[in-house]
Amino acid sequence: MKVTALFISLFFFSLLGYSQEENPESDTTKVSLGGGTEIIIIKNSNDLGETSAETPDSLNTEKKHNVDMQNFTYWAGIDLGVNTLWISDRVRDENEWLDIDEKQSISFSLNVIEKKIPLIKHYLGLNTGLGFTWQNFEFNDSLSIVNLGGDSIVGLSASPLEYEKNRLKVGYIKIPLLLEINTSKQEEKNFHIAAGFIAGWNYRTVFKQKYEVDNDTVKSKVKGDYNVSPFSLEASARVGYGDLTLFASASITSLFEEDKGPEVYPFTVGLTVLAF
Repeated sequence: MKVTALFISLFFFSLLGYSQEENPESDTTKVSLGGGTEIIIIKNSNDLGETSAETPDSLNTEKKHNVDMQNFTYWAGIDLGVNTLWISDRVRDENEWLDIDEKQSISFSLNVIEKKIPLIKHYLGLNTGLGFTWQNFEFNDSLSIVNLGGDSIVGLSASPLEYEKNRLKVGYIKIPLLLEINTSKQEEKNFHIAAGFIAGWNYRTVFKQKYEVDNDTVKSKVKGDYNVSPFSLEASARVGYGDLTLFASASITSLFEEDKGPEVYPFTVGLTVLAF
C-alpha cells in the first residue's frame, strides 16, 4: 500500500511541475519545468530530424562583463621624461650659471597608486593617486651650487675642473588630480586625454658631481635643501592611445624659494614606459 501511495504522489507532483504545450499548426513545442521556467523546442521544417532549443535569459550562463573603471586610468606606471627650466631673460642675465643640459636632465617617476572617481561611466572621471618623482637638472658649466648663509644660492665657477656629472637632483612625493576622458570601451582602442594639477612635496635634494683630479675619479654627493621650495604645484596633461601615454608638465611654482634663489620654473615632457 505504501509503495502504491508513493507512486501516486510522484505522478501528481510531475503533473504540477511539468507541462508540455505543442502547437499542432507549427513546429514549436513549449516545455514548462516549473518555477516559471520554459524551454522552447523548434523543429526545422526543412529537416524534421533537426531541432534547436531556446532558453530564457534566466538559463543563459554566458557572463556579461562590466567595464572595469580602473582599467581606464593612466597614472600608475613608470614615466620617463626630459627636464628643462623656463627662465625669464632678466633672470638669465643675472644667473648665467643656470645653463641646463636637457639631454642629461632626466625625470624619472614611479607612480604606484591610482584611483578613478567616475562621473559619466568610464568615459569621464577624476583620477588621483600617489607617485614618486626624481628630477635631475644637469648644468653645462663647471660650477658648484653654494648656499650663501641660507639667504640665497649661487653657482660658483669650479674651473679648471671638468665635470662628467654636475647635477641637482630633487625628489618629490606627488599627488595628482586629473580630469580624464576616454573614448572607447575597449582598452586597446581607447583614446584618452587627461588634464589637471599635480601637487608635490620635496623630501630630498642632492647635488652630485663627478670629475677627475690627477687621473683619479672623484665622486661627490652633498645633501641639503639648496633653498628648493618644499612644495610644488604643476599643470599637467596626459594623452595617449591604448597603453601609449605621452605627458607634459609645467610647474606654476618656482623651483627655488621666493627671495632665496632665482625664479625658474621646471618643464617636463616624456612618456609612460611601463603601465601598471
